[in-house]
Amino acid sequence: MADKFLNSCEELSIRKLVFVRHANANPISGGTRSDQPHDWKFRDQTRTLSAKGIDQALKNKVLLSEFSFKANLTSPARRASETAVYMTRSEEEDSDICLRLIESLHPAGMSEICEDLFDMMGYGPLTSFFEAPKGKESFIQYAESVCAELAIKVTGPAVAEISYGDALGIYGHAVFLNAVVFHIADTANIPTDMLLEVDLGEAEAIVLDFNTRTLSHLR
Repeated sequence: MADKFLNSCEELSIRKLVFVRHANANPISGGTRSDQPHDWKFRDQTRTLSAKGIDQALKNKVLLSEFSFKANLTSPARRASETAVYMTRSEEEDSDICLRLIESLHPAGMSEICEDLFDMMGYGPLTSFFEAPKGKESFIQYAESVCAELAIKVTGPAVAEISYGDALGIYGHAVFLNAVVFHIADTANIPTDMLLEVDLGEAEAIVLDFNTRTLSHLR
């Protein structure tokens, strides 16, 4: 599915993918994934940006000023979509920006192994998760699911018919977002060594540039 997504990007003249980790969010209220596995995903998605997160997003907005976005795709988690709004909306604009949801970007329920590893290891570089038993295999499977949905969304009329912009903004979650970038870059034969050691901070971005065939960390 990463191949299909890459083909879609080429057809639509998308030359840059900008992956942004959501800014700092308020904590989840009550319960845990283990005692309420079905409610957990919904409640986690309702978490809003904290005052610190709003400040992070507004300060890091400058990181995205050089890009011409064709579309912004986001996890259904509110903290991700709010980050997209704060980091991309112009102060002069009266109307809200249009976001497209990628349901699979929110990791809860996508891979029990990935979730268990994240619960156990917390935040950190992708290499630590890849070295865990079944870690790399599981995170790549998660990334494949995301790529399948990305391929569908970018070829839909809501994105494909937009005539301007050569970049896609993709807003998601720490470690999991890194895995998506890794899988896409690896499929495109773009070197991924630097990505394995990146511990992506809140409201920071990783840029995959098809023109220069490089990855870069914006912070």
